[in-house]
Amino acid sequence: MKYNRFNNIDFSDYFIWTICYSWLIIDSVNGYFWNLGVSLPISQGIKSLLLIVLSYKFLHNKNFLFNFLLFLFLLAILFISSGIYYYPFLGTLQHLSKLLLTICLFIYFRNCILTWKNDSFEYKAFLVFKIGIIVLYANIFLGLLGIGFNTYSYGEFGYKGFFASGNELGGLAVVLVPVLLYWAYFSLSRFYYLIVTFLSIAFGFVLGTKAVIIIVIFFSCFIPYIYNENKNKLFYLLLGISFALLLIVNSIFYLIDSYEIPPSLLYKFDKGGLMLILLSARDQFVMEQWNVFSSSPIFQRLFGIGAEVGNVDTVEMDFCDILFYYGFIGLLIILVSLISLFRLIKENLRNNELVRVIKMSDIIMLLMAALAGHILFSSTAGLYIALFNSLIFSNKTYPLIYNKLIKK
Repeated sequence: MKYNRFNNIDFSDYFIWTICYSWLIIDSVNGYFWNLGVSLPISQGIKSLLLIVLSYKFLHNKNFLFNFLLFLFLLAILFISSGIYYYPFLGTLQHLSKLLLTICLFIYFRNCILTWKNDSFEYKAFLVFKIGIIVLYANIFLGLLGIGFNTYSYGEFGYKGFFASGNELGGLAVVLVPVLLYWAYFSLSRFYYLIVTFLSIAFGFVLGTKAVIIIVIFFSCFIPYIYNENKNKLFYLLLGISFALLLIVNSIFYLIDSYEIPPSLLYKFDKGGLMLILLSARDQFVMEQWNVFSSSPIFQRLFGIGAEVGNVDTVEMDFCDILFYYGFIGLLIILVSLISLFRLIKENLRNNELVRVIKMSDIIMLLMAALAGHILFSSTAGLYIALFNSLIFSNKTYPLIYNKLIKK
């Protein structure tokens, strides 16, 4: 008889899903104290415990054996390199654990989809999304009432609510915004879909980050375009673009009238033009760190120089950070893993209506990871990235599940 402990949900499953439901609430509490200058590793402690529980399930399930060996192999790379060259081990382990937690959650969710009966997984998954959307949007819009903290340290521009970092919210937005717009498109009238679109675009501007604004505008047009089976696709696309551009123009004039341009932006524009503003000097950090990396011994170039080595802790470009932290071997492992993920997406493209949105979200996430970072190693977005991608294995009709969920 095939052994599978997921035929019945046990206590560890309840623990895992409880953490998933309260994920952003935990990060908000942690971020509140962090913004006040109080370092309380609440979120880090809970997520470390979650990683331990997931490892326990790996060890007690034959289906997880290969994945757990891969998990140990990734850790072995870290141990080998740190053991020989004694780079700051704890900082690198903390950095690596964020990605490993995302991978472990993805494996866990996939197994739940394949073994749980009825719509139990899908219901839980979209409840996680629903709570996440409410907490995220509430955090940002509370800024309009003067509650919470600014996204940027200079001036009073942008609101990130109680989250520790506004940059971390880009990975959240590229998952939760498409989920919200997808639900709105299938469950509400077209008028209310535009209302949701308006609120989402407003959310991007209140947060004040370039990436989130672009994400919201893109998906507000992309979802009606790919799911409208009539010949009106171009109409919906143009309508969404016109709506977004109108809001952008009004917002730009409002910002020009209401705020002074921060001196740091003027300085960056004078020094490097628009490219320096868009990349926030990350290209310069990459060159500085590359000089340190390229002059290291061959073993360190293969396995990485770790965190906190060189002139900067992180260049905030995920693939460059992977290269510097974990070397060419680490970068190769990550690239092979990503290629495998897109192969799985291609194989399951017709599984359900949501897979096309997942594929596009992943493409945008990789672009963001390459240019702005805070995606692959985001402890805030990791859960939602893993959960969203695991849905490629489900053959359920998601608009129907959405309707069930919204009525409860």
